[in-house]
Amino acid sequence: MRRTDTGVGPALIYTANVSLYRNTRNETALAYAERQKGMFGLIAVSVEPTTVDGRVGAKTTLKFTQADTKTSYAFTVADGDRIWVIRYFLAQATDQVPAGATEEGVRSIVESFKFAR
Repeated sequence: MRRTDTGVGPALIYTANVSLYRNTRNETALAYAERQKGMFGLIAVSVEPTTVDGRVGAKTTLKFTQADTKTSYAFTVADGDRIWVIRYFLAQATDQVPAGATEEGVRSIVESFKFAR
């Protein structure tokens, strides 16, 4: 996705997703996360070191607008020549929350992510 994309649409709200990218710049998770600020048109509130399933990573806290009180986040983990991004998206205040979806539910999916050894 490029920074010019239109943002997070209805198909992504209240979803968890895992993306795998080439780490062609040989970046750390923190450097990659810093460079990806603004992806999907979201505001990056913070980028901080974290651990994901025992691996060094970065956690980017995101929100749609400065006025939003709810945030979601993405975990980034460098894995040799690959970068894993494990994230979830909430809805904007004007979006309808899908039936049965909860913030706790989608967050727990992301937090339960495990790497195959």
